[in-house]
Amino acid sequence: MTTNRFAPPKAVVEDREAGDQMWREGKLLVLRKDARFPDRCIKCSAPSVAPKRRCRLTWHSPWLYVLLFLAILLYAIVATIVQKRAVVHVGLCERHQKRVLWGRLIGWGGLVLEVLLVGASISANDPVYSVVALFLLLPWLIASIVVNRLVLAQRIDDRTIHLKGCGPEFLRSLPDRG
Repeated sequence: MTTNRFAPPKAVVEDREAGDQMWREGKLLVLRKDARFPDRCIKCSAPSVAPKRRCRLTWHSPWLYVLLFLAILLYAIVATIVQKRAVVHVGLCERHQKRVLWGRLIGWGGLVLEVLLVGASISANDPVYSVVALFLLLPWLIASIVVNRLVLAQRIDDRTIHLKGCGPEFLRSLPDRG
């Protein structure tokens, strides 16, 4: 059996079939709410490994942040009522799956460390442990959020989802409608 050197790569054929379901607009990925991601990593476009990662997305108009100046509780109530939600299942390669694992280890390990430091502060009646826990709290939260976030919703409407965070290799393989 011979292979056709002039045949297009299989991933491109799959992406053409998904072309009416997802496309790029600059650095954003736009997809229909019922679209299925191809079996490729959304970060580097390498073949993905099963299972796909479920990402729950929420979005509301940035104008709602003005309510933070009035009252945090008012913002929380209004944002919860008017936010749009979507769920996408994204593929990741083995390398990026490991990054997700490291993100979970940082998240849960940091939480355990914070609880242990507060517990040590209470049991030893020494405020030094609490001060250390306070100084570690912000870097731990930032690291947990940055490492664990796969994609970020830029806008969600009734038919489409606009995502930020896909790799340039993955985006280049999709049709450009921007």
